[in-house]
Amino acid sequence: KSDQDIYKVKTSCGCTVSELQKDKLKPGESSSIKVTFNSAGHNGRDEKEITVYSNDPVIPEYTLRILSNISLKGNGEASK
Repeated sequence: KSDQDIYKVKTSCGCTVSELQKDKLKPGESSSIKVTFNSAGHNGRDEKEITVYSNDPVIPEYTLRILSNISLKGNGEASK
């Protein structure tokens, strides 16, 4: 087994930002990806994707989906 290199994390929208904790993993090691979604200007159901690209020979590209249901407060801003 060899190290797994995560060489790119791409979000589907400028309102979603990702931060990779670690980009090189030893066999059996894990990591996390912090994702921040800015809901300003969004209302109702929404779906965003984060695609992770690596040197994995079986699954070199893996897509994560974030589903949300945004409800507006009385002033038109998204509630948190």
